[in-house]
Amino acid sequence: MRIWIRRAVIRRAIAIIAIVAVLTVTSTVASTLGALHLPEASGTFGVGKIATILEDDDRPEPASPAADDHRRVRVVAWYPAEAGTGRPASYVFDLDGIADALVASGEIGGFAVGASPACR
Repeated sequence: MRIWIRRAVIRRAIAIIAIVAVLTVTSTVASTLGALHLPEASGTFGVGKIATILEDDDRPEPASPAADDHRRVRVVAWYPAEAGTGRPASYVFDLDGIADALVASGEIGGFAVGASPACR
């Protein structure tokens, strides 16, 4: 009889711990997802953006199985510009091309991709 009571107490404790864990995770995810969005573009000053890929021919890429692959780094520079002299640019280059993969990876929710017109 005592063994059955102990098992019931252990099961109840595990259930309570599981419920608390689920509520904690749900609350954390909900509050985090609510804050993940890009702000609308605003302000009176223009901002320019240039992006390039730099390659170091002297440094091999350790994450690549190809022996002749070299280290590449994408560099994005944002700089002050005269308003109205360029064309609008997205925050994330080729977001349309990578959006499905971002959502599938689980790293970002589908609602966040394209949730703001500033993303495009």
